[in-house]
Amino acid sequence: MARKKECAYCGKDACTKDHIPPRTLFPQPIPNGVDLVTVPCCLSCNQLASDDDKYFAVVLSSSIEAQNTTEGKAVWHRLLSGGQSHPEERGLWRGLRRNIRMSDVRSSGGIFLGRLPAHTNYESRFQRVLERLVKGFFFKLHRRRLPKTFQIVIVESPTEDCWREMGQIADGLAQNGCYEPMVNVFRLWSTYEQNRRDVTFLYMVFLEAKDFLCFTVPIDDWHNPRYLQPISGM
Repeated sequence: MARKKECAYCGKDACTKDHIPPRTLFPQPIPNGVDLVTVPCCLSCNQLASDDDKYFAVVLSSSIEAQNTTEGKAVWHRLLSGGQSHPEERGLWRGLRRNIRMSDVRSSGGIFLGRLPAHTNYESRFQRVLERLVKGFFFKLHRRRLPKTFQIVIVESPTEDCWREMGQIADGLAQNGCYEPMVNVFRLWSTYEQNRRDVTFLYMVFLEAKDFLCFTVPIDDWHNPRYLQPISGM
């Protein structure tokens, strides 16, 4: 008998597949030739992820950076149109509005550009999507689930000082090449420690709007100063 596939997230029997990153992050219909990664998934994990994925895509596609791209605008208008025509999504949009405030916008050189609406805080579902992607790509890289003795650390928009701290890890990310299924939608770099392959590093960029350095570390090693602290507010 063929060995049953286990869910990449919970370990139960998998009866479906999960796309990483989620399909809702891409303009629809997804063009032919776009190679999306999938991992085995149970029905329960797949259904629970649906609303989280939509929230994640709305937050990212509504940002100023995403709106500067054709792909980001396409995702935003599709989600906005869907929200207006589906009454059951009103709670999602109310939650988004609660976290939007007028904020200072500056150029990469620090020049003040004005004040525009921006998200000031993420709901917990935003982090759940990031953690699910880390678990999914870990499964894809290592062909097994993330050990229970490990935890996921997430750093939003890592600074130059952060990259300098990473040292050889940053070099490894660059040397391993980039997975980019669709321009201006998603990019991924990955690597891991040679002596401890489960210590995996993922650098992800979404819709040219947000970038995150995520890595998996043993819970017992968390006191080790070489590991960065999680970002605040997530």
